[in-house]
Amino acid sequence: MRINKKVEWVCPKGTHQARVVDVNLVQKHEGKNGSIIRVIFQITSLVHPFKVYQVRETYDHRELNMFVDDFSRLAGEEAVAKVFNMNGELMPEFLVSLTGIDVDVEVVHLLNNAYESPFCRAARIAKRGELTDGFPDPPLAA
Repeated sequence: MRINKKVEWVCPKGTHQARVVDVNLVQKHEGKNGSIIRVIFQITSLVHPFKVYQVRETYDHRELNMFVDDFSRLAGEEAVAKVFNMNGELMPEFLVSLTGIDVDVEVVHLLNNAYESPFCRAARIAKRGELTDGFPDPPLAA
């Protein structure tokens, strides 16, 4: 028998190896106008028998250039160019092509008195090995 691992959004802060598992365009919450690009990273350097650690990062319309810069460093400019048309408009259906990239992330905790747990976000994103040089290779996910 095998347990289905529970997604845990409270990840230990620090530098971790990770994999991009989802890149999507989503509507902002609570009546805010517009959309954001949400990127979900699965932490691969933390292994737990029944938890999978994940953190997210988001980019709104003012941060599209940062999104392009970050993912051009991670996946290459050609890969990122495929998610925009010739007018520079985002084509959300192609964001999925940016998943599966192995990266390093620095996780930070943002505290808010309204919530019991910290909000964990990927403050820095880099190519695999740039932040975790000397880490052992992550175990393969089962």
